[in-house]
Amino acid sequence: MKRTKKSNRVVKIADDVIRLSPFAISRRKELAINGDDKQIYRGKNSVVVRYGQLYEEDRGTLICLLEMAKQHGDQHQAFDFTLTDIAKLKGVQNPRQKTTTEPIWDSIDRLLDASIRIRPTKEKGLTARFNFIEGWLDSDGRGHLSVSQFLDVIRDFALGTTNIDPDIYFKIKSPIARSLYAYLSSQDLFYNKGHYPIRLGLFAKYINYDTQGKPWFEIRRYFKNAAEELKQIGFLDRCNLDKNRCKSEGGVMEFWPAKKKPKELTTGEQNQEIVQLIKKEYCVFRHGSETQKVRLTL
Repeated sequence: MKRTKKSNRVVKIADDVIRLSPFAISRRKELAINGDDKQIYRGKNSVVVRYGQLYEEDRGTLICLLEMAKQHGDQHQAFDFTLTDIAKLKGVQNPRQKTTTEPIWDSIDRLLDASIRIRPTKEKGLTARFNFIEGWLDSDGRGHLSVSQFLDVIRDFALGTTNIDPDIYFKIKSPIARSLYAYLSSQDLFYNKGHYPIRLGLFAKYINYDTQGKPWFEIRRYFKNAAEELKQIGFLDRCNLDKNRCKSEGGVMEFWPAKKKPKELTTGEQNQEIVQLIKKEYCVFRHGSETQKVRLTL
């Protein structure tokens, strides 16, 4: 299994828009721009996403914009960009073609509509609304945007964050696999316990996959293929899908994270390990004027 090389290009996204995704995988269900609010977090405050028509590719565009803000130094400052810049970050082969840039233009247009709404859960508290992005984009593909409000809400309301590596994210081809990668990356249980089980129907709901009108055997095939893709890039060690458990929800999926590689030692560290090994293997002591070496039985 080829393990993906670790990258320093990591962006942080609020857990609350990862664990119950507003980014729909299926385009079958068209949502109104001012559609129903979707509560995604409830603690000291209630966090709600008003998302309208947001799709899985829009999360990829948001990841690119967060990465670009990071590259510009101060992530809270607005930055200039082109649609071609985003296409290059996504690893598109022909980043200047109109068929490539037009969907990105549409994606930014949808992100400009989307917002996070925070309401107090008690009589007294803070109430606020924050946009994912703000700024402008012209018909020539030049833009000037800021992600500062999205970053502010993470900081001011102490929301947990998930590290998303763009190098890994955009290497993944399947939308379901990308959503699976993002969701599992947000789960402490997946990393800390080394094992993560979840009902297939519930999992589909969390990543905003529309199961309506689809037989479970077909859905299971899609999700198993997505897990297999994550195994190929070295994110998963293995995955199991038991269709006989929780049959009403299509079964139960179980995921195991890829095992970490042993640390590669430097030459100095290797020499030090050799010295320690010699010390374990031999006991050196003085007897009269002679130095004798006695082999230990280990």
